[in-house]
Amino acid sequence: MKTQLTIATQIDAGRLDLKFAYLGKEGAQRHVAHSQSAGYQAVSSHAALSHLAADLNLSDLRGKTVDLVDFGSGSGVVSSQVLRVLQGAGLNIARAVLVDVSPDLLTLAKKHVAHAHPGISIDTHVTDLEVGHDPDLPALLARNDADARLHLLLGGMLGNVHDPARVCRAVAGYCEPADRFIVNVSSADEARKDPTQLRDYNSENFLAGVMSPLRDLEIPPERIRGETVYEDDERAYVTRVRFTDTVICSAGGREWLFPKGKTVEVFRSRRFASGELARFLTAEGWEVIWDQTVDAKSWACAKLTRPA
Repeated sequence: MKTQLTIATQIDAGRLDLKFAYLGKEGAQRHVAHSQSAGYQAVSSHAALSHLAADLNLSDLRGKTVDLVDFGSGSGVVSSQVLRVLQGAGLNIARAVLVDVSPDLLTLAKKHVAHAHPGISIDTHVTDLEVGHDPDLPALLARNDADARLHLLLGGMLGNVHDPARVCRAVAGYCEPADRFIVNVSSADEARKDPTQLRDYNSENFLAGVMSPLRDLEIPPERIRGETVYEDDERAYVTRVRFTDTVICSAGGREWLFPKGKTVEVFRSRRFASGELARFLTAEGWEVIWDQTVDAKSWACAKLTRPA
């Protein structure tokens, strides 16, 4: 009931958080289906991840016990790929901590990582980085007494949140001086050239997924229409839903009226210009020790320059 009230309130305000599309068992399955798309695979390709082993300066972590902390782990596919790459580079990964807003996705992610890496301990934790610091997470992270942790924010997630700075501050609050923060975002230059992602973002499966919270309010699908466009001035893919007829629905113990012609933003994926990721992290108090563009994705590895 509380979730439905939040969804209705956000629709009324004209912007709906993407996280609501991937909550619940059906939402988790939608995320898994989307992760098979060409656009998603391009953001998190194994070819790009393989460069981590060759280019990341992690020599000081070899021979030490390292925990992997994957924020926004989703279905665990990328978590598993990164584990394989880092182990191949000689790192002793003792534990994976999978963090996501969706409990059902975490269940799938734990199964996936456990199957691919049976020798690694796995913990999961439900939290929302956009809400801010989670007081329960530090105790979980400290449980293994690792020498260092690698914190991941991959899949272009930083470009999909409303407040990237707040998310980075939340991650910083869980970091120790020896830790590393590995993040990637999608390139604005590539977005102008690549028609694949726009096709993916206008596919029936993707639009059905990001519009699913509206259907959860029993809004008739024939009264809404979704479309994704690339806005060059904002350097972002944006999906908006337009009401083709007036709709009245119930949520949170009250009725809501959404008039014909109303538009709601349900997805925004921002692309970063060359060098922008490194500048952004530096401004947020991180020391960028490596950054590179690989497969049209900007990657950076950083550590804190001051207490979070």
